Amino acid sequence: MVKTNLVRILNESHTDQYTYTVQVLVRTGTRMFRIRKKSVINSLRYYGTKKIIAIRREDQSVWERRAPFSPTHVRNLVRKGIKVIVQPSNRRAYPMQAYMNAGAVVQEDISEASVIFGVKQVPIDQMIPDKTYCLFSHTIKAQESNMPLLDAILEKRIRLLDYEKLTDESGNRVVAFGKMAGLAGTVNIMHGLGLRLLALGHHTPFMHIGPAHNYRNSSMAKQAIRDAGYEIALGLMPKSIGPLTFVFTGSGNVSQGSQEVFQELPHEYVAPELLRKAAEHGSLNKVYACEVSNDSMTTIHFYTNKENYVIFCYYTNIITLTKHATTLTKHDKNYNYVRQNIMRENLFRNCKTGVCPSYLY
Repeated sequence: MVKTNLVRILNESHTDQYTYTVQVLVRTGTRMFRIRKKSVINSLRYYGTKKIIAIRREDQSVWERRAPFSPTHVRNLVRKGIKVIVQPSNRRAYPMQAYMNAGAVVQEDISEASVIFGVKQVPIDQMIPDKTYCLFSHTIKAQESNMPLLDAILEKRIRLLDYEKLTDESGNRVVAFGKMAGLAGTVNIMHGLGLRLLALGHHTPFMHIGPAHNYRNSSMAKQAIRDAGYEIALGLMPKSIGPLTFVFTGSGNVSQGSQEVFQELPHEYVAPELLRKAAEHGSLNKVYACEVSNDSMTTIHFYTNKENYVIFCYYTNIITLTKHATTLTKHDKNYNYVRQNIMRENLFRNCKTGVCPSYLY
């Protein structure tokens, strides 16, 4: 009956600019609501229900602009009778007004919600006891820096639903990095490469590539990469640094996104065993790359034949070694051991690759 009366009021109105006072009967008695026409039905739909969720404000990084739900998702939830509370944030990629138009309640206090959604870790002092949190906690691999967070979760009797452990019936993750992670990461790498080379005294076309968050969309970012590629094709890379080489580990979603950006540059793929030759004798009018997998690495051989390996590429999650063109990643149980030995024995060489700006070590 309430919905019928609201629909009749809306049908009889002739403008969107007025507000209406409607009397509705709820379990707690008679209450008065003053609401705008566009959100009248959605705004009333969740009153009297216990289904309340919240979207928290991200504060793990000043660059974090992601949100677990878009305004479209919120609208669908509200239509199903779920109250959605959104913590205000002017940094979030979606404006707060978009959430309000979708029927969400924008307010600082989210303690009313039983389930709180986020993207990254929550500061320990902001975790509300006896709630359910859905986010990337980065505790699954026993990350040392986040063990205090895990202790706090247990102490505060919080139920944690970590996106990293959500899988389908076949055991495949349903929330994981996609192509956009590779795309954005590679844009940032090329931006960082330009800054690093400039600090070393080399002005390159990569100087004109900005960080990923500076672009409105991926098309604009790719155009900046293409512009840099045009200058590379014209021979504007300094001879002092030689040809640049890129190494892509695996062929998953992130690698695909990364290579999608890389391919905006004039490029050539070579076999892993030829990558060093390309770095030393290749053309300055293009960049070189190869794709390798973990299967190509025999760690035992490395431990017993270190003299046969020379490091020519180092990045935060990859160590690539030549003569046998092999790769270790952080997921390899021997990664830290190899890395420590490499640094201790001073085997690192001044690499000429697009994935080793030293400020990222």
